[in-house]
Amino acid sequence: MKDNVINNILMCMIDRLGMSEIQELKEVLYIQLNEYDLVEKETSIVVRDNSSEHLIGEYLYAMEVSGRSVGTLLQYKRAILSFIYSIGKPLNMITTEEVRVYLYKYKHSGVQNSTLDNVRRYLNAFFNWLRKNKRLLYNPIEAVGTIKQEIKIKDRYSKEDLILMRNACNNKRDLALIDFLDATMARVSEVVKLNQKDIDFNEKECRVSGKGNKQRKVYFSDCASIHLKNYVDSRIDNNNALFVSLNKPYARLSDNGIRQLLKRLEKQSKVEHIYPHKFRRTGATVRAENGINSVVLQHLLGHESFETTRKYIVMSENVIKVEYLRTT
Repeated sequence: MKDNVINNILMCMIDRLGMSEIQELKEVLYIQLNEYDLVEKETSIVVRDNSSEHLIGEYLYAMEVSGRSVGTLLQYKRAILSFIYSIGKPLNMITTEEVRVYLYKYKHSGVQNSTLDNVRRYLNAFFNWLRKNKRLLYNPIEAVGTIKQEIKIKDRYSKEDLILMRNACNNKRDLALIDFLDATMARVSEVVKLNQKDIDFNEKECRVSGKGNKQRKVYFSDCASIHLKNYVDSRIDNNNALFVSLNKPYARLSDNGIRQLLKRLEKQSKVEHIYPHKFRRTGATVRAENGINSVVLQHLLGHESFETTRKYIVMSENVIKVEYLRTT
């Protein structure tokens, strides 16, 4: 490469310089360019990477920048990759009919309509992003309509269940946690991020960071406040976390740690199917039945869409019957 450059320069100067001067120039150029590596300039057209994996990466990065949580990103990634690998075609060649066939097969693998519609939503959001960013001409998911879901009255804790759980708690932490989950209706992902300083015992409230790092206030009862204060005051560790392990190194409780704790409590209390989200559903449904304003409930739960909140406002058969008789 260096020889070619020097020779080209010499050829340009051969009509202006004598042979002795050309030889002298050649030696000077070799000396001066000795410490440099010459690289040929790239003049070919740069091809944009439109591979499926690269576009998925771009999309997930854009979602992360917009504030989506790690859990949400993983759900989207799994759904999109599973679809892409199953279809086995470039994104710009996928048809609406192939999308319908994929969803049909997925439905018959045994998933519920709610799960199926979530997958449809994830794929639709991805392809919409591709279209808006001019990476595809059209969205093949757009023509696939919303998948109808059967609205069921989901299982929740009874008052007796909550009493049995509290009675089965053999330490202050577990009792405080049960009362806190029941009173605040907070997501387990929100609870594990709380620190002691976040709790306002005077106002019986705290600020949690929900999906997309959106903050909101949640509130707790007098009973929850007493048990939480007793637990915090009894602690001998220096961890700032609100809920920690009972033994050294007194680490912050994780999502999985709380789930394992509740599984142990399930055996001790004889209450079936104890898991974090059931506290949230129970609290929301009970408050809905007691006449809470639906907009207030939406705020307390941290839902962006009222359609999500509406799923919790499914009255029990007893309440429906009472209301019917009351208005007859």
